Amino acid sequence: MDSFALPPTKKAINPWLLIAAVTIGCLVLLPVGAWFVSLFVSERLEPNDRRLPDGSILRLEKVTWGQTHEFQFEIQRRSWGLFWSRKQESLSFSRAGPDQLVVWMTCRSSRRGTPLNFDWWQSSHMLDQFGKEVSDYNANVFEIADDPKLKFVKRGGPSNTSSCDKWVALSCFPQHRVVDGRLQLRIRNTAGDLVAEFDLPHPVPIDPPLWSPEPLPVTKTDRDLTVTFEGVEIESVGAIDRNVQGVKEWWIRPKYKLQWHGPTPKNLIFTTKEIVNPLTTHGVPYREKCIDRDFHEPAWKFRFAVCEYPDELLNASDQAVIRGIAIPPANTAVSLSEKVTVNGVTIEVVAIAGPGSTSYFVPRTAPLQSDLKQGFGVYKSEVTAEYEMKMSDPSRMIAKSPFPHVLYRLSETNRKIRFDLSAHDERGDVLIPSTHLIDQEFRSLVFQPPPESKTVDLAVKVQIPREFEFVFQPPPLPE
Repeated sequence: MDSFALPPTKKAINPWLLIAAVTIGCLVLLPVGAWFVSLFVSERLEPNDRRLPDGSILRLEKVTWGQTHEFQFEIQRRSWGLFWSRKQESLSFSRAGPDQLVVWMTCRSSRRGTPLNFDWWQSSHMLDQFGKEVSDYNANVFEIADDPKLKFVKRGGPSNTSSCDKWVALSCFPQHRVVDGRLQLRIRNTAGDLVAEFDLPHPVPIDPPLWSPEPLPVTKTDRDLTVTFEGVEIESVGAIDRNVQGVKEWWIRPKYKLQWHGPTPKNLIFTTKEIVNPLTTHGVPYREKCIDRDFHEPAWKFRFAVCEYPDELLNASDQAVIRGIAIPPANTAVSLSEKVTVNGVTIEVVAIAGPGSTSYFVPRTAPLQSDLKQGFGVYKSEVTAEYEMKMSDPSRMIAKSPFPHVLYRLSETNRKIRFDLSAHDERGDVLIPSTHLIDQEFRSLVFQPPPESKTVDLAVKVQIPREFEFVFQPPPLPE
């Protein structure tokens, strides 16, 4: 008898489980695949990126100009295992003096984008209008990490830490002549090889004057003084940055002769004596010292202003006296409006204060930019004189001085005059002075009168100097 049996029943697969399995597989395999592909596919470069010989990428992040500089950037930090957090950071610094150019750079891996250090970096240069390289200065590398947050690294040196969120490098440059308002930046490695170049617009293009040198020697006369200028002597000081090859400082010493037409003063006072580069005509001279890049210019200027000394040789028109100002008692001040004009310069005494703590009105002509607090040592005394002005009451001076003082201002402070203000007692003796520059408008003269003195005389002296200017070609640098 035949027998029959049903085939075994197969259990159907739940389609939703299949979909879930495929989805999970994709989520796992896609990142792995992307990582694997990234090992063989190079990152696409942006216009401000340059690929270095080892394959890493140097990025020129930002170019800033002025006295204050800031660079803001983003860093990623791992937190809670597989998660990443983003955080905004910034670097900033300021420097008094002439405006400067600062370039900010970072470096990263070409495949993973991992931040890299600058142990390969030696120097940065700008190509100027004359085809010469202007070397950088004040170059730094910053390591940004959690602890400590910020570290400085020597340029071209090894990193301080193996774990760092980001490295930021900067190079500072002085003003230099550029071509068509554009910067030509060159980056060199520790072997001195050129590894990257950038061509970018200058943030604030400047066209400084181009001077024409005079043939030497040159002779010029001002009143009773004739000066013959013969040129300058240069002497090497040495390297100013051992991480930058070939950058040196040089002493610059002018050579000149003075010839007086009349009595020769025994002593002279040079109210100005400077060698000026066309790139620093805004008032920051080279005070007989410069570096290699200054020799790029076809002409410099030698300027000086000179007055005779001692004071006994002054003409009556060079001096005036404000007589009989009453000295207030301790912790008391009196507002004044005593003015004299000497050689076109007006001196206005606005207040006199006795010793101790005082507060008095000052008639400002220029606004107070910020709260002001100054302290100065007093001549031949271990104590200090203190002056304070606040934005909330900008016409009020709060002063503390161990001796009496007068507050005054000049109508002209930028002229190359020789100015002197001295205090004298009733017998005409000079009282020990201590002069303080409070701000751009006011100055203070502290004096020490004898206990019996009731009044003080103020002697004002203003000399208009003899001024000279010579334009010359800088000499070639010695080998």
